This record gives sequence, C-alpha cells and structure tokens, in this order.
Amino acid sequence: MAKGLKLEVLGLLNPDKGSKAALVTATYRQPAFHGRLITDVLNGPTVTADAVVGRDGFLAGVDATVDAQTQQPKSYSAALGYSAPEYSVTLKALNALSTFQAGYYHRVNRDTEAGAIATYKKGGDAVNLEVGVKNYLDAAAFVKAKVNTAGFLTVGYTQALRPGVKASFGLQLDTVKLGSKGQSEKPVNPADAAKVGAAFTFES
Repeated sequence: MAKGLKLEVLGLLNPDKGSKAALVTATYRQPAFHGRLITDVLNGPTVTADAVVGRDGFLAGVDATVDAQTQQPKSYSAALGYSAPEYSVTLKALNALSTFQAGYYHRVNRDTEAGAIATYKKGGDAVNLEVGVKNYLDAAAFVKAKVNTAGFLTVGYTQALRPGVKASFGLQLDTVKLGSKGQSEKPVNPADAAKVGAAFTFES
C-alpha cells in the first residue's frame, strides 16, 4: 500500500482461561520516523499508538493507550534521548507522567560498559538510583554487577560453553537485611537476604 507500511492481524484464544483478543497493527517506518497503531478489537476496544522521531542522534518518542468507547486515555508516556557511538542519555516520563526516569549508558572501552538509572515517583520522598557495570573477560565470558539505593546487590556471570550454548549464574543480596542482623531480636533468614540462580540457553 505504501513504502514502509506493514499491516498485521493477530488473533488470540485461550479456552482454559476464557481470554481472547483480536489485534490489528499498522506500522509505518521511515529513516527518521517509526510509528505504530495497535487496535484491540475485542477488549475495550482500546487503541494504542506510539511514535519515535530522530535526527542527528536526538530521539523523541510518545505513546498512549485510549479507550475507544469513552475516548479517555488509559495511559501515556513520553521520552527524550541522545545516542552517540560510545554513550547515550535518556529522559522518560512514564505511567501518565507520574514516574520520571533518567538513564545514562557509557561504553568505557571495548571490554567494559557502565550505566545508571535514576527513578522518581510522584508522592515519593526519595530518588531510586541504580548503577551497573558489565565487563567482558574474553570473547566467551562476561560478568555483570548492579546495585541500587534500596540495598540490592546483584552479580551475574555468563559463559559460552560452545556455539549456541550459554550458562549463566547469578547472586542477589539484600544488603539491608544482611546489615540488620544483630540489630533485631529476630534473626534474619539467609534465604530472605540472598537469592541464587542459574540458567542455560540453547540456540539453534
């Protein structure tokens, strides 16, 4: 119909849960523009639209979901960003402009990446800050670490065992609960303060 335009129709039916949906999606893509219009015919119906424009590394995007019957917005968000080869910066206003988020990503060198996200919710009394780093040990392995102001420290390790097979291991510590041990009469259960996990990924 037009260059860059794609139309899709998707039907979903889950008899066990009694849920169903019929989605009609229109996507329009150009070098400096990407937009979508998604209509859920059976639920609502609701209409979701999002669009992003970009030029010289600068990006701006919006999205909104509207109930077609009441013509009232159910949710809406907006974002601004700048992307360069070695770093990027984003500013977001989410959840009907009730949550604000600022993010920064930096590729320090070939082996190391770092990033940070600051989140503030209306009515809150503090900003939640999250900082993370990723370091490639070699071509087949890397480690990641993340810490936030809520006191959670997360460390992960991923190793490529062979082409198409990866093993990942992770540890999350609630440093607040660990630090409270001895300050309370009730002892802290280690299972509540620490979590471990493992995952194996197979790709054909």
